[in-house]
Amino acid sequence: MPQQYAPAPQQPGMAATYAAPPPNTVGPHGFLLKHGTAHDPVEAYRPQPGQQGILVHAEYYRWWIMGPAFATAGPRIFVNGNEIPDTSWGATYLPAAPGLYHVEVHTRPPNFFFRRFVHPWWTSDTGPADTVVPVAPGQQTPVYYRPAAARRMLGAIAPQPPRWPGLLWMRFSSVIIAGFIGLMLFGVLMNILD
Repeated sequence: MPQQYAPAPQQPGMAATYAAPPPNTVGPHGFLLKHGTAHDPVEAYRPQPGQQGILVHAEYYRWWIMGPAFATAGPRIFVNGNEIPDTSWGATYLPAAPGLYHVEVHTRPPNFFFRRFVHPWWTSDTGPADTVVPVAPGQQTPVYYRPAAARRMLGAIAPQPPRWPGLLWMRFSSVIIAGFIGLMLFGVLMNILD
């Protein structure tokens, strides 16, 4: 059973601070936060003029060696537990009435080719992230999602574009693979010239 989130007591003369609830707790607005969130939705998310609803910007790191696999995967977006059909990378507009909404985003597995030949172990959703998003009358609230680099890592969801979780790992693995390919080409070239 999820535990109820209780914020830290506020000290007199101090500004109110938001301490992120741990995963699988009921957050300060009554929603079950499966993966935790670092943002108080009332304070962090700022609705902007536009069509009333939620605008989810989901992007993957295109310059990583796994970029092609992520390109065939795509995000899965859930609002209050209901999956939104036909979502893809980029901006997805979700019409919504004024109020608070629990938004959860995952990355789907890639298409059959990548699952069969490149990533046979990637058969389930990865990079989950969730938060609570407010929607004001006549305004839209932007939400930004970034998937994780590794399968067991959590994704990132925030009111501003966050860094990709595992970005250093992405860069490190790309350099190691490029170095390995460079050494192989150097060896072939030296063998040809010999």
